Amino acid sequence: MDPYSYQWSGTGRVRWDLGVACCFNDIVSQISKCDLEIFKGWMDHENIFSDRILQALEDTIHKATQVFQNPTKSCLVMSGCGTSGRLGFYVSRDINKFLCRQGGLTACCDYLIAGGDIALLRSTEAQEDDPNLGRKVLDQLCAEKEYVLYIGITCGLSAAYVAGQIDHCLQNLDRFYPVLIGFNPLYQARDHQVENWNQTCASVFNRMQEAQSQNKAAILNPVIGPEPITGSSRMKGGTATKVLLDVIFQVSLHTVMGDTNRSSNNSSSRGTVKKLLNMYYKVLKDIPDRRQDDIAMVISAAGKSLNSNGHLYYLGKDHLGMLGLIDASECPPTYGSDFEDVRGFLQGGFSSWGNKEGDLGNSQNDISIEAFTKHNLLHLTANDTVILVGSSSVKEDDAELFNVWKEVKKTAATTVCLATNQSKSQVIDEGVNLQINLQIHWAQLEKYMEEFPTSLQQQIKNNLMQISTKQTLNMISTGAHILKGKVYHNYMIDLKLSNNKLFYRGISIIVKLLGVSEDKARNAILRSMYRMDDLTTDQTEAQISQHILNASNIPKVLPVTILLLGIKGCTIERALQTLTEYPAIRTAFQTLSKH
Repeated sequence: MDPYSYQWSGTGRVRWDLGVACCFNDIVSQISKCDLEIFKGWMDHENIFSDRILQALEDTIHKATQVFQNPTKSCLVMSGCGTSGRLGFYVSRDINKFLCRQGGLTACCDYLIAGGDIALLRSTEAQEDDPNLGRKVLDQLCAEKEYVLYIGITCGLSAAYVAGQIDHCLQNLDRFYPVLIGFNPLYQARDHQVENWNQTCASVFNRMQEAQSQNKAAILNPVIGPEPITGSSRMKGGTATKVLLDVIFQVSLHTVMGDTNRSSNNSSSRGTVKKLLNMYYKVLKDIPDRRQDDIAMVISAAGKSLNSNGHLYYLGKDHLGMLGLIDASECPPTYGSDFEDVRGFLQGGFSSWGNKEGDLGNSQNDISIEAFTKHNLLHLTANDTVILVGSSSVKEDDAELFNVWKEVKKTAATTVCLATNQSKSQVIDEGVNLQINLQIHWAQLEKYMEEFPTSLQQQIKNNLMQISTKQTLNMISTGAHILKGKVYHNYMIDLKLSNNKLFYRGISIIVKLLGVSEDKARNAILRSMYRMDDLTTDQTEAQISQHILNASNIPKVLPVTILLLGIKGCTIERALQTLTEYPAIRTAFQTLSKH
């Protein structure tokens, strides 16, 4: 099962329908409240402050410390699929840069993502179904290392790619210490059979419990409740992932950089972990509260752009600019949007991106400011929205980005500055249409910072600015797609069913949305995937991988399914015709219901 099987229920819990949010401020407010459940927990399940979770964090911190102290013979690998893999890449790059800036420390973090580096920018979900590939690439990456701290990230405990790697770790515990990060209780781990494998995610993850009892593994799975958009782990799940990874490295680096008492003092370590978690809570609560109106105005502008067949562009530099690319990469698989609808561009292109495979080739994948200038700048219209991410860090000596932003402001596009501190550049901000200043009140956090050395304090501040920027970009792109009709009753009803996990997720969404049986939902989805009112025996009995392959270029699979099941006597032809006239599923459904 996914982390999305829970239903909103109970007094005092967050409850809303984002698909009919009455105003843009509601979208900001409700997503923010949902994010805070990372810290408050969900119902009676273990939360991030539970003793077992804190102990697993401490155990992982201890192992990370050992890697940082002996980087020649050991390494730390973060691995995942989609958003999880992108965040593993992002954090590994961030930590390596920090290590290289410190005297006597060596970069020793690495990453794996299902589909390889192209998956950092484009969705390649089919690779997520391959546990044998996951095992193979992990083995190749770590072949020369004597000790490996492996952190596998799968928010719904549902990625076979990660499960295959953890299975490999469990069979080689003399070399590997596996850590599982996810946000479901283990009994809800995905238990569907995986093609060409004799195990399931659930069987592998449950085996970790025995290894954990012997201090040979750690399971970090605080239950944080449903996502604001059911089925998408890019928001709350992604934010919780980054919080956990940041805290692990902040505390372990604190030990390595000179706090010799910490490695043997669990109570001191746990106290530091709690301080850090509370800082993240305060930032994720405070910024949306103070900047709700500003964020809402940008959501409105971005939504109007997408509804007018325009675009949402992110421009930026360094780590804050990278978050724009990550946010953009998540929109096609989540909302069924076109790759060009939401794009991110980075000063320095792939040389700044820092991925292992380097330049990923053709112009469609070019992420440089030069590419934006060549292919997009001259075509900007009033239907486009352009956001300068981390505008307060852009200086006149950042000539490429600085100059292109001056040209963007001369166009009819809506321009937005997303600043990350109070000291904004008047040259950058002058003449823009909208601004969001994600100013963090550092004075309120000083008491949490005192124990850290100065360089690590700055790293923590950078991490907090990153988490606030990620949250804000998620709100903007999510809100824009809500306004475009890509969300129905909090379900992402235009996701692409591009792998085994998403095929079953699609069935789950239809079952919950329409109250039909799994068999009925599956049959209607197959009718939509094959665009046939009557399926052949070969089609109904084919492997899921064959369904996915045949329907790889079929759009609006779930919207068509909803109309087929929700409207008596609806045919494929009638559903497609209605969706052509009324692209928003809510409007299409209401229109057909009247006839």
